[in-house]
Amino acid sequence: MATYKKRRPSLYLLKSNSSAHFMMAQGFELQAQSEGSRSFEDLNRDEENQPTSKLPSFKYIHRRLLLFSVAIFMSWILVGLSVWRFQNSQFLLANQDRNTQYQKPRDRSFNMATILNGEFSYHDAPFAFIKSGALFQAPENDAGLYLSIDDSNGIPKYVAKKLADRRFYQDLSGKSFEYRKQTYEIARFTVSHRLDYAVMASNLEKQYRHSSQAQYWLKDIAKNIITPITPFPDDPEHPKLSYARLSPSGNFVYFVYNSDLYIQNVVNKAVRQLSFDGSEQVLNGKPDWVYEEEVLATDCAVWWAHDDSKLVWARFDDSKVFKEPVPTYTNDNPYDDVQYVDYPKPGTPNPEVSLFTYDVNTGALHAITQPDEETRILYHAQWLDASKFMFKNSDRASKSLSVKIHDLDSNMVTTVREIDASSFSGWIEKVQNVQVIPSKPSADRPEIGYVDVGVDEKGFPHLFYFSSVFSDAGRQLTSGDWEVTGAGIVGYDYDTDAVYFQANLQNRFSQHLYSVHISESSDKEIQTLQDPNEKNAIYEFDLSLSCRFGVKRYRGPDLPMSDAGDLGSLLQNDESRAVTQLTSNSGLIAAVDKFDMPLKNQKALTLDDGVEIDYMEVLPIDVKSTKKHPLLVHVYGGPGSHTADSSFAVSLGESLASSEGAVVLKIEPRGTGGRGWSYRSWSKGKLGFWEPRDVLNTVKKYMAMNADLIDPERVAIWGWSYGGYVTLKTLELDGGQTFKYGVAVAPVTNWKYYNSIYTERYMGDYEENKENYDQYALIKDVKSISKVQRLLLMHGSADDNVHLKNTMNLLDQMNLNNVQNYDVTVFPDSEHSIMYHNAGNVIYEKMFLWLKNAFEGKLDTLDGSSK
Repeated sequence: MATYKKRRPSLYLLKSNSSAHFMMAQGFELQAQSEGSRSFEDLNRDEENQPTSKLPSFKYIHRRLLLFSVAIFMSWILVGLSVWRFQNSQFLLANQDRNTQYQKPRDRSFNMATILNGEFSYHDAPFAFIKSGALFQAPENDAGLYLSIDDSNGIPKYVAKKLADRRFYQDLSGKSFEYRKQTYEIARFTVSHRLDYAVMASNLEKQYRHSSQAQYWLKDIAKNIITPITPFPDDPEHPKLSYARLSPSGNFVYFVYNSDLYIQNVVNKAVRQLSFDGSEQVLNGKPDWVYEEEVLATDCAVWWAHDDSKLVWARFDDSKVFKEPVPTYTNDNPYDDVQYVDYPKPGTPNPEVSLFTYDVNTGALHAITQPDEETRILYHAQWLDASKFMFKNSDRASKSLSVKIHDLDSNMVTTVREIDASSFSGWIEKVQNVQVIPSKPSADRPEIGYVDVGVDEKGFPHLFYFSSVFSDAGRQLTSGDWEVTGAGIVGYDYDTDAVYFQANLQNRFSQHLYSVHISESSDKEIQTLQDPNEKNAIYEFDLSLSCRFGVKRYRGPDLPMSDAGDLGSLLQNDESRAVTQLTSNSGLIAAVDKFDMPLKNQKALTLDDGVEIDYMEVLPIDVKSTKKHPLLVHVYGGPGSHTADSSFAVSLGESLASSEGAVVLKIEPRGTGGRGWSYRSWSKGKLGFWEPRDVLNTVKKYMAMNADLIDPERVAIWGWSYGGYVTLKTLELDGGQTFKYGVAVAPVTNWKYYNSIYTERYMGDYEENKENYDQYALIKDVKSISKVQRLLLMHGSADDNVHLKNTMNLLDQMNLNNVQNYDVTVFPDSEHSIMYHNAGNVIYEKMFLWLKNAFEGKLDTLDGSSK
């Protein structure tokens, strides 16, 4: 239930139209990788021998960017042809045509079938920078090397290209290969910066959100030799691994087999086993379920020094963690299969985490963390140079964070600073990597330092520069009533000492790229690098190591568009050959021209207690007609989340606005992100209190302001996961007075059932916060819910995240109280995203039809039949 937008219900369809899905559909999964290269010096020598195009120097580009910091050229006319302005969450798509239970609407409206049948399809070409393992890179040595897939001749293959040299093209691998007369399809592919070795995965089986099992292979590209990656080189069997990856300088492959960590030399193929106690309860180099889901957001818990000289791995001991059974049903076995997940819940034991360092050259192995730190939460780990390793951990309730440096030269661990979350009335949560700032004698900077995101005195996340890895305080670089957002820091330019970052400085619905200089003597303010007139736009950037090149992903409000090229040209919206368009959107452009698209507006209103609530308003094209419209409220509302932004979307709400004339609201209640901690901290200790009140009061006020527009008898609310919880809490609070219908998908119904790290981060210890746990952090008044016209509950039976127990417990309460005004759909063996065996299509069709029937008055009798 973490706050990085992972549970937005549109995620299922978003994947089907993103570049990641495009590659999966072809049997590929391209991973952006910052691993696999030689040293900075080797890279310089390589680049001197490569032809490059005559691009201006980066210093000139940077000066040119400053000239355009006030206003940058024309708006995004090239993005689409005569398109509407849209704001919302994520774009949706499913590729296959199929028969549905309802007909496509006539004229210029569309429904959910239109979306699921692919009318609004678009995709981005696969693209990932292949970055060296160096801490920084000179712009003149950065050719913008990247990995892509070329299917121009109908036979897809992995290729390496350079943005600085359009002539450079290296064929790396086809989508399949043969080994001992057997053909294997490639599921994942990563390559070293030298382009000499690649790691490939086949027969991949997903496990949880990030983890999987697969067979892995090492390819010598020059010799076209493929060898299995295995702990047992002489064994003909090729076992599946948790993962296999290249070290930063590309000298080693590291992998996890049966919860033990191994490394392998890419040249002589010698394998070393680093841990020996791996088991189902002890995991080395691989996070357990709760760390994968709520903290690290990856399947890997190994961190290499950039020069491949040392590594650190985390060991997770779940021997004291209670297990949650997750049965599966869709098989031919006479008995159900049951998977047991180590799943800590509030008040039960958490996993114990310890860190170990290994010197590749000497074979020396040391424990970093002390026994009393094993029960703390490891929130961050990162090498700052070849001898300094930073890690951050917190107490169990995430109230304070310790920032520690392990100095391998002295084998000492030093706590350099403590962050007390009570100073901003908040909590500690997952953080981004810090940006390493190397020493620079010409700038009178003898030591390595870093830039980190911290909370300033006004309670806003901003950039702070620490001049030494042992500094106990940083110098604030940015300030204002706005936040560093998204990926946060995205790059550092060594030549200009500028740090690039993303922020919502323009307004709370937007995100743009900015830069700031770290020099204390610099009088330069924050540089606005994009057109300041594009106040509502959402951009995401990925920069090459030197920041000379980048990928710009425009997310809205107009049609999505991704481009790659030199950063100066990207920021100027240059249409020349210096920029490569990655997006193919002819289908999307045609759909926007074919259908009347809903109108979208960013809005805010002030509640009676003076708090301003942001929301997005979606209006049907015929909103000025004399008829009154149904109202659909879409809510998520999790702490620190931010879902009402300017991103382009065509989803459930838009389909109902178009085909059923519904008005749709997307509301950001107290506790959500993007507005500083004074707004976010309303959630502290009170999950389930402010969210339903803000949603209900916002809707009441909106309806009063638009009494001539909204039909008060056709008002519905829906949400997924945390949004399902807020939906139920809102119906519970309202008692059928305002909301007549509700749809809750995979909802939490009692926070004592959810995982400990997420729940206790916001609610604290149960014994210390009993009143709020028992009063607000659960669904308890089902008699109030019985007063709505109808409720739809949906859940996946194999949900390892929000367990089916949540919905089953709610249904039991309803039975005990003779509540019967609900419909239930359980999706066999689907996990939290509900996609198994076509469930991803079915659930959206069901929600659309159910809400359509509700708005047409067909669900107003107890048995759901038409009046």
